[in-house]
Amino acid sequence: MYAAGAGPRDVVAAYQAALEARKDLAAGRLRALVEEGRLLVLELMGHLVSYYRRNAVPATAATPPPAGRREDPGHG
Repeated sequence: MYAAGAGPRDVVAAYQAALEARKDLAAGRLRALVEEGRLLVLELMGHLVSYYRRNAVPATAATPPPAGRREDPGHG
């Protein structure tokens, strides 16, 4: 599986970069872009969470420790 390593900060960084690129807009249009962008950022973060949930390795399928190495049973 390919992991892009994207996270919420990457989404926010992309949003900020898009706003920076459009500083030339009139105040009203920029406000509208900010509001629409907020909704798109939330939607994109939702897609990001769904992607990672769908591709997460289940806890039962976790890789066992290497041979010869024992896990601490917690007694002691």
